[in-house]
Amino acid sequence: MSEKNPQNYKVFLTIWFGQLISTLGTGLTNFGIGIYILLHSTQDGTTRFALSALASTLPAVVFGPFAGALVDRWDRRKAMIVSAAGSGVASLGLAVLFMLGRLELWEIYALMALSSAFSTFTWPAISAITSKLLSNKHFGRANAMLQFNEAASAVLTPVIAASVMAAAGTNGLQALVILDVVSFVVAIGALLLAKTPALEIDTTIEHPSILDGAKEGFQFIFARPGLLGLLSYFLVINFTMPVVFVLFTPLLMKYFPLQVVGAVQSLGAIGMIVGTVGVSIWGGPKKRIYGVLGFGGVASAMMCLFGFPPSVIVYVAALALMTLLFPVVNSSSQAIWMRKTPNDMQGRVFAARRVIASFMSPIALGVAGPLADRFFEPAMQPGGFLYANLGHIFGTAPGAGIRLMFVLMGIVSTATAFLWLTNPRIRNVETELPDASGDIEKPVHEPMAPASVVEAMDDLEGAFFEP
Repeated sequence: MSEKNPQNYKVFLTIWFGQLISTLGTGLTNFGIGIYILLHSTQDGTTRFALSALASTLPAVVFGPFAGALVDRWDRRKAMIVSAAGSGVASLGLAVLFMLGRLELWEIYALMALSSAFSTFTWPAISAITSKLLSNKHFGRANAMLQFNEAASAVLTPVIAASVMAAAGTNGLQALVILDVVSFVVAIGALLLAKTPALEIDTTIEHPSILDGAKEGFQFIFARPGLLGLLSYFLVINFTMPVVFVLFTPLLMKYFPLQVVGAVQSLGAIGMIVGTVGVSIWGGPKKRIYGVLGFGGVASAMMCLFGFPPSVIVYVAALALMTLLFPVVNSSSQAIWMRKTPNDMQGRVFAARRVIASFMSPIALGVAGPLADRFFEPAMQPGGFLYANLGHIFGTAPGAGIRLMFVLMGIVSTATAFLWLTNPRIRNVETELPDASGDIEKPVHEPMAPASVVEAMDDLEGAFFEP
């Protein structure tokens, strides 16, 4: 797979396996915490559930640029060890508090935020490691393998976590968190085994301060309007998608028992497994931008299917079609960025890139719950101001307002993908920007001052999708 050194591929596989186990453990905890909050909330359960997702997302936006700057200064393997150890300690704290019988809602939020802050190092570090170990033509397949971790977690953790919680009762969350702690131990062990000179940091390079390093990541992106336009697409999608995904479990809980909720999410996520395997074999479309915007637009349209009346078959089919296309979108985007960014800047650039693209996610997670609990759900009840016009379409049963929100998010995100595809700067980003090589760090001088408002809008462009 790698033309650089066959041994590098073995190192990549070792790191990948450790991350797979860690991702599975984290998925069990996150699903379990969400269900725990929903079951123990007497009011505004959807809002409290969404706030738990916000707690695990906001630190990535706040600390992302600094994490990227630090990753470029550190041994990336050691950065991932620190990341796994910190997240493991946070999970251990959850387990201890639960065993002591004093686990409060604010403590759940705080420990989830702490775990998220440490995990911020993982993504820029493993992205830089991948591009250092493997050759350019294998980036698409390697990124698909990394996405397989998320796919496996999406398929396995809901049904496993739901079964464990149903069987263990009040001790279900404790069991899931302990499994999460064990998974971090496995991930750290894999990283300790993954030693190769290819990952050693060049000590002759003089690094800027952490603050200046964080700025350089943003400067690199803003000097390249094509890449900035690509990120603006994810800026939109990372608002609409989190609204749908954070409300999906509360929606299912309104109609189905816990084990069915887990089964729906697991079966629907099988599409992601198929997609990641398919991209690993196929490698993705030759023109990556079509993989991002074309496949992204079709995936977004699937959100509208959640507006249908509650049906296990329809919901599983819609979710499976969405997740089938995610790996194409994410691997295509990652391949573009890895080809256009010098390796010694990837920590800073990828962290800045993620902050820009994910900026709207915390906002989406913060407003999704209150919008559902206080606005859309009451508005769809008899006497609500949306009931007269939309009640005959979505019904008035609990969850009707959330299903309406899903349809609106689907329309917005689908339109965004195909509108952005008409922008030549974005559509031709792969050919207009040269591939990075060596230590090239000079900005590409592209026109930065649009002559009109129309041109300014043309320069813009956006799961949850990775940027």
